[in-house]
Amino acid sequence: MVRRNTRWASNVYEIFLIGEQLRKQIHQQGLVKDRRHHLRKHKKCFIARDLIDWLLKMHHVQSRDEAVCALQILKQHGVFHHVSDEQEFKDQNWFYRFSFDDDTYKLKPDLSSFYYGLDIYRNNADVIQEFYLRGSLYSQAFLGCDLVDFLVVSEGHENREEVIAKLRDLLQRDIIKHVTDDYHFNDDKLIYEFNLDFDRAYLLQDVLELVAQQDQVDESGQESGSPENQSRTLQDEAANP
Repeated sequence: MVRRNTRWASNVYEIFLIGEQLRKQIHQQGLVKDRRHHLRKHKKCFIARDLIDWLLKMHHVQSRDEAVCALQILKQHGVFHHVSDEQEFKDQNWFYRFSFDDDTYKLKPDLSSFYYGLDIYRNNADVIQEFYLRGSLYSQAFLGCDLVDFLVVSEGHENREEVIAKLRDLLQRDIIKHVTDDYHFNDDKLIYEFNLDFDRAYLLQDVLELVAQQDQVDESGQESGSPENQSRTLQDEAANP
């Protein structure tokens, strides 16, 4: 089967997860709200400078420069954008909005698949359980056919093939996997699990470590346009605006 570069995919989806955790936190803190500028209303946005003030207060980062670097990486990954889609991330009184808050994440296949996987994880407690296989315990796992059953009903699909196609996409993107990596996704009593630990708590500065890990990939196996090298370029640009 065709699979993503597992290390790259894992890092990218962890970056998405850090962005989603940050989104929820600053919503809870009241930093995301409708705002006006030059008589124009901007819904569900945050102010860059206020966000960085809060990040420092909560020890998400060690400095304003580190915050800008990490947030620029989130922005380049499509996690949020300037309200007019015109500006790079700056430590100024500019407005930005999370892609999830205006549904523009649906235009980005990787981000859309991440949120679909996260939604499955959050809303399928009856399907996700523990399994023993070949002497190993797999927690947060599920049977392929059970998940298909649930999604057909909960999402109102007319046939099982639509759901199977979406779950196969999640597997190809390394969001889910067969527990022994022997099978593609099938509508059968095969055990699958999530590749990403959705319950792990992150700090924003962890974004920088994830990109640093990508920098350590053996360049002999990478092309200049590969995702790893693109991520390296993003960090360099963010660190040297």
